[in-house]
Amino acid sequence: MNRLTLITCLFASQLLAATYNPYKDSQISPDQWQAYYASVETEFGDTREELSAAMLVLFEDTSTSTFYAFTLPEHPAHPAWITRKLVEIDGDVSMQQIGYFAGEEEPFSELFQDYAELTYQIQSDLEKPEETER
Repeated sequence: MNRLTLITCLFASQLLAATYNPYKDSQISPDQWQAYYASVETEFGDTREELSAAMLVLFEDTSTSTFYAFTLPEHPAHPAWITRKLVEIDGDVSMQQIGYFAGEEEPFSELFQDYAELTYQIQSDLEKPEETER
């Protein structure tokens, strides 16, 4: 899939179904984590993908290019989640990232940093000029 097709698919709709930034602080209660997980699972359960090795469960809102990664109970950062969203501002595509945790901060910070590095790599790939086909 070329970059223009990817961007077109990812930005088909800019309306957010689940709130991207549901809480003021990144440290939340276990009940808040559970409530948000339940709302995302209800809304996007058909996209659920469990990555047992990474101890994560993923959901995707294709209409808004929003991606959710929730920790499974075995994950050191559990309960926590990272949400990433592709956005277009003045023709430039970027990825925003936010995260919340109801467990220990240190393992959450490591998870957040891992995703930040992945986000940076995706952003770099989006910024590369397309190669022309020969």
